[in-house]
Amino acid sequence: MIILPSFFSIKKQYNFVLDQDVLEAYYLPIIKSSSLSLYRAFFNLNNGQYNLNDFLTQNNLSAQEFENNRKKLESAGLVKTFLEKGTNNYFFSLYPSKSVKEIKEDKEFINLLKLFSSKSEIEKTNYTLGLNEVDEANLTEISETKTFLTQDKPIYKLDFESINQNLTSYFKSLVLISEDCKKTLDIYATKIPYDVIVEILTQSCEKKDDLVFVNYNNMLNRINSYINVISRNANRTIKLIRNSELFTNSEIPNFKKDQIFECYKRHNSEEYLRGILKRDLSLEDLSFISQMLKKISSELLNMTLDMYYSCKAITPGWKKYISKCIDTVNCKGIDSLDTLLNYFNGTTSKIIKEHEAKTRNIFANYEVEEKKNKKEVVEW
Repeated sequence: MIILPSFFSIKKQYNFVLDQDVLEAYYLPIIKSSSLSLYRAFFNLNNGQYNLNDFLTQNNLSAQEFENNRKKLESAGLVKTFLEKGTNNYFFSLYPSKSVKEIKEDKEFINLLKLFSSKSEIEKTNYTLGLNEVDEANLTEISETKTFLTQDKPIYKLDFESINQNLTSYFKSLVLISEDCKKTLDIYATKIPYDVIVEILTQSCEKKDDLVFVNYNNMLNRINSYINVISRNANRTIKLIRNSELFTNSEIPNFKKDQIFECYKRHNSEEYLRGILKRDLSLEDLSFISQMLKKISSELLNMTLDMYYSCKAITPGWKKYISKCIDTVNCKGIDSLDTLLNYFNGTTSKIIKEHEAKTRNIFANYEVEEKKNKKEVVEW
């Protein structure tokens, strides 16, 4: 049972108004609505002393709810809590929300925001503020730190010693991973698979003289790209309209062909490949799609992927094959689905014959290559 003091005092350190836009956009995802309501209730009080039990009744709060919400406000920097010597009554010092500029410069705050929210962008404002020092002569601070916010959502600690061994083996040199990089990766460790984290680190490394190090900004950009794609596709079931006869039977009914063409146009290439593979895409898959889209439109890339997986088995060399195919399409100046289909229909039988002749060698070579590269990180 929680026993609270009988009274509490409120003091706003200086005059300020609530920036509702910032509170809703940046703080609400972290501290949730009940804590934000408590902050607003505190703000509506004048500086002075109040009966705590009356306050709880008026705001329909239990002692446990009050304590939990108070600690979240402290963790977010909106409230500082002190105990008055002699009485042990609460003394709450209220602070305004950070400005947008301050939030964007606070890496720890941004990481918390990303941990608790999937919002991609927040509208910029020009609100600025300053902080006054609190007279601590008769006060003892008991405010919680930011760790309180994550106690119900524990942060998994990555094995950076093992990661460093992988990177060192790959680069043949010791790789430096800064503390900022480690803290950020720990936050995302429950959202991003271990092998993807290693890929991100590998592709974020830079070499200067004889030193190899992880570039924090590059790493963060790659993390954001991966999270955005996964978040966008996480709850979306990809239903593709496909028919392998499209590439083997020129007499396929027009209405069926139109449905397939519409499917090529409707889905972006990330979605289309995910629908074919029936799994989440790896960072390497996403990078490959991004590179191909610089050469060809999404709908033509989707048809090329469809043709490959309709006429050939899934093999380790699919990216190399698709890339060469797209280079050929570009050289021939093909820029429409009908023209590309005619081209594929003229080459499909050849593709199938070549595949039957080479499949056994492909898989045999792949098995040898897998053993050779078992401990290596695949370059993006």
